[in-house]
Amino acid sequence: FSSGACLLMAGVTLLTVLTAASAAASAYTSVSAGKARNEAAKFEAEQLRENAEMAKLDAANANLKRLEEFDQIRRTNIAISAANGALPRSSRSFLAIQKRGKDVFLRDKALITLGGKSRVSQLQGSANQTLNTGRQAFRTGITKAAGTLIGGGLDIQEIKDREED
Repeated sequence: FSSGACLLMAGVTLLTVLTAASAAASAYTSVSAGKARNEAAKFEAEQLRENAEMAKLDAANANLKRLEEFDQIRRTNIAISAANGALPRSSRSFLAIQKRGKDVFLRDKALITLGGKSRVSQLQGSANQTLNTGRQAFRTGITKAAGTLIGGGLDIQEIKDREED
């Protein structure tokens, strides 16, 4: 081989090595990016699940507060009725007021419970969607890496084919 041919051969070999290294680095970056997005999605999903648990607690607390309000109103009505000299449980109007208060309390409790369940369901659905998105990002990273490696392999083969010509 002449010195020019040796330099050309060394350049082509270096080009092959650089092409392979570039493909490997790009593939690694794609997988790492997909993995990072997947990990971020797991963290976000965990936060959403914690928020769902907090929504359950918020609904329970709201129901407890509403029960305390109802109980306070009921006791106040009994006290007012007794102060006016009436037996609280004997008056039809008193019983009607108490029943109406209880009906309102039960309706409020049902609405609070339904709202809490709806919020929990929404947050859990968001958590599941976030996890699916993270898994898909990871799969996409692997697919991109595979495509990069295949493309790099084809580039190397093209370089080798030129060497032979």
